[in-house]
Amino acid sequence: MNESLKTKSILKILVILTVLIVGTYVFLFYYINRTNDTITGVAGKLKEISISQAKLTAVERVLADTAAQSRQIDSFVISSDGTVGFIEMVENLAGSAGLSVSIDSVDTKAAAGTMRNDWEYLNLTISVKGNWAGVFNYLSMLERLPYLAEINSVAIQQTTNSAQNIPGVKNSTAYIWQGQFSISVLKFKSS
Repeated sequence: MNESLKTKSILKILVILTVLIVGTYVFLFYYINRTNDTITGVAGKLKEISISQAKLTAVERVLADTAAQSRQIDSFVISSDGTVGFIEMVENLAGSAGLSVSIDSVDTKAAAGTMRNDWEYLNLTISVKGNWAGVFNYLSMLERLPYLAEINSVAIQQTTNSAQNIPGVKNSTAYIWQGQFSISVLKFKSS
């Protein structure tokens, strides 16, 4: 009987050990599974952060690559304090074409539809008088202004059939032509 008691004791110990081992296995299985879920979640967030960082780096690279082009575009826009200088340049162009010039109107208008909200349009109405070649040459110079400009309207007409002499206008003994031009030029808004 002693043998049977010994066998029962060994069997009980083996059952207890088996239950402990199975319990440990189940505990470790759930613990590893929960840890795996946590690691998967962290890895997903890390991947999202990595993708966001890659996108940010790409945007920074594009901004750096286009900085020179942005500065070049800005050079085609009149500075916020450059209105007077621009008007003087337009008047000097007329003088170099041998024309008398007057600026009939100057105003600004919001530049809707542009890529920048710190731009506005400088609108000028310009009248010139002189010979045909001068008026046509002046129009050509306005078209080639080194600014983002648009010629809105052009009116050129012969003002008289008789020759007149206009003070300050070269070769003014030819027929007199008058031109009126309306232009819009992008400029930075005044602060």
